[in-house]
Amino acid sequence: MALEKRAPELIRIYVSEDHRVKAQFSDNSLIVLDSGGGSFVHCCPQGSRVRQLTHFAVSRFQENIASALNFRNMHLAEPFYCQWLTKNHSREPVFTTGYTIRSVRWPKSFQEGMREGSIEWLDGGGVMVRSEDGWAQVVMHPSRQRFVVCYPLLLSAPKKEQFQYIWHTQVFSVSHYPSRWTCVVALVLEAVVESDLVSESAERQSQQDCVNSDGSNDESGKTPKSRDEEGLSPDGGSLTRTSQLPVNAEPHPSACHTSDIPDDSWWFEPTVTVLPKTDAIVVEWSPEATYQYIIDKREVEAWVHSDESCVFTCKGGRYFRHLRQPYAEDRMHACSSISQMLRSSEGGTAMAIGKIAKRALKLRQGVKFMFPFNPFFVLVLRVVVGRLATWKE
Repeated sequence: MALEKRAPELIRIYVSEDHRVKAQFSDNSLIVLDSGGGSFVHCCPQGSRVRQLTHFAVSRFQENIASALNFRNMHLAEPFYCQWLTKNHSREPVFTTGYTIRSVRWPKSFQEGMREGSIEWLDGGGVMVRSEDGWAQVVMHPSRQRFVVCYPLLLSAPKKEQFQYIWHTQVFSVSHYPSRWTCVVALVLEAVVESDLVSESAERQSQQDCVNSDGSNDESGKTPKSRDEEGLSPDGGSLTRTSQLPVNAEPHPSACHTSDIPDDSWWFEPTVTVLPKTDAIVVEWSPEATYQYIIDKREVEAWVHSDESCVFTCKGGRYFRHLRQPYAEDRMHACSSISQMLRSSEGGTAMAIGKIAKRALKLRQGVKFMFPFNPFFVLVLRVVVGRLATWKE
């Protein structure tokens, strides 16, 4: 009896700063997508390569390409879908409307959202905000470090005044996300601040009552900070309430750039430890965690898949913090003495958080030479140029 051949498992996905994607599988095969997702290269374990347009990918490559595309679409601002992807490899159904959905409108303020039922507190500490038209929603993770947004994505040009959409879901860090979601992220953070102010006020009042029962230290004149003092506008006047929705990217065949990748480059090497020397990797997926390099902060966040805790580097990569669960005090560790085994959550099983932290540091070190250019190399370059100028004279 012949054994059924198992499909190779996904073991790594890399996304570069220019949005190219590399997916590696357990049989050492690779899928490399160009920046727009419109073309790909398949590298078989024996080394042969096939280049095709994604729209016309043959069936034997489609499952692996779908893994790379779905991850890409989840983390990049401009998603790309093709017909076979929406038909055979998408969890969400396609639906049709007789009108376009170009934008969504969010509640004006936290108070208005609560009155209209657009803001909802979820079990575990998360916050959900629905748009006023009901077409989109944002869910803030209990850690308040990342959020999920779901909205209708226009797939193609209209046919007979019919517009095809698919429900599209994306995940972003609060530290780095597309500007179209700025207004709703500010609204969610306003809700979080409002909740904290209420909790602090209640706790302060309880302590005050206890102190006043002894007849001393009356601080009844103090009031909690307003949202203006916290740096938030009460009516959200400084931010627009509308988010313009993206549409499905339609790359032109002449814009496919997988042929520009050198044959001997890192992109065609089946390695899970080495990072490229000439390209900055800003998102990496592994079975244990998803890593993201935050360009503005020059630090790396790592989301542990088993319990959704967060490991992130800080203070120039000298330390890392482990946020284990909502409202729990996070722990800071020196990167110079990372333990291989750290407890990932209260009462949980021991996990190799040290291993995840080391990978986050490696990703940060691989990118820091590119964002911005390393000052040491600038100094060396100046010295070399100066000596060359002296030698010519």
